[in-house]
Amino acid sequence: MAFLFIFYRKEIVMKRANGSGSVYKRKDARRRNPFVAVINLGFDNEGKRKKKIIGSFATFHEAQKALEIYNNTPMETKKAMQITLGELWKMHCLQQEKIGKPINVTLRSAYRTHVIKIADMPISEIRTVHLQSVIDESNIGHIGQSKIVTIFHAIYKIALANDIALKDYSRFLRIKEFVKSTIHKPFTEKEMQTMWKNKTDLLTKIILIQCYTGTRSADLSRMLLKNVNLSEQYMIGGSKTEAGRNRLIPIANCILPIVREFYEKSKLKKLPYLFTLEEGIPRKQDRPHFPRIYKAVYGDKHLAHDARHTFITLAANYKLNDIDVKLIVGHKQTDITKDVYTHRLREQLLSTVNKLPYGIDMKMDPRESGSHVVATE
Repeated sequence: MAFLFIFYRKEIVMKRANGSGSVYKRKDARRRNPFVAVINLGFDNEGKRKKKIIGSFATFHEAQKALEIYNNTPMETKKAMQITLGELWKMHCLQQEKIGKPINVTLRSAYRTHVIKIADMPISEIRTVHLQSVIDESNIGHIGQSKIVTIFHAIYKIALANDIALKDYSRFLRIKEFVKSTIHKPFTEKEMQTMWKNKTDLLTKIILIQCYTGTRSADLSRMLLKNVNLSEQYMIGGSKTEAGRNRLIPIANCILPIVREFYEKSKLKKLPYLFTLEEGIPRKQDRPHFPRIYKAVYGDKHLAHDARHTFITLAANYKLNDIDVKLIVGHKQTDITKDVYTHRLREQLLSTVNKLPYGIDMKMDPRESGSHVVATE
């Protein structure tokens, strides 16, 4: 086969064989990806040549490489070029399930809410500008945007591993700077004392359970009855992070009667979840809706995450074992290996939460002058 050599930007470039496609540069020099790779599809009924763009690239050589891959395995590459971002995400989700690490709820939510906007685009046509627009239009903070970037990283990892993409455009994304949240705050000492004074109130009971388990509201609302063990005083729950997924959550002595009450009601009604949908509990579908529960009790003063902050604050004030606290709330740690929960570990975690103060005279901080701590043990 004969080849011609042409000069391109002072570089020698081999001209492609007839019918193998071509590369041209758009006239608009301000484009990030001005070089376009085009293949010929023959002629239409009017004798006009039909062409198809297989991608736009930052450099001439990237475009030329795309043509080479396309022509070396035409049928496979044509199919690969049409694989969408959404299809790659499904592939990633299936792979994670096969290895026992399913995608957590926050990533699934980020995909459904934001990434899905470009899910139908072929991965070969997606560039940084498309990915960045999803992030810029998300109108969420640093943590939320980092979830979106995590999704894009996972998609491009599987695309590159299968020669579906030539370049990882997720590496060039920008997100907002991290700003520590100030919207969440623990309950005050007076508020905690008032809750114990009103412990017969239905909604107060639910909030107290959350305050002494440190659970996220979403996890507690989905707590399955079968995952509650009253005799050994623990629950199994959690879904947001790998460290917090399906973790053991001890039930402190002070809230055991409250948990037992909800447990027996649900068991009697043969319901799958710990909390019954009785009159007076705001609900969303078939589960309690914690934001509305807090709204009903505290108006705009507290949010559904504040009970979790209260647990962590109490644990810090009373100097509870840091490793135990991380295990209970599902925070990632590097100082121990968490494999399986032994009987000894269950007892240890239960002993830890039983050191928390409770009752109408409880103190948020034992170091306060004249404090009288009433602990559960």
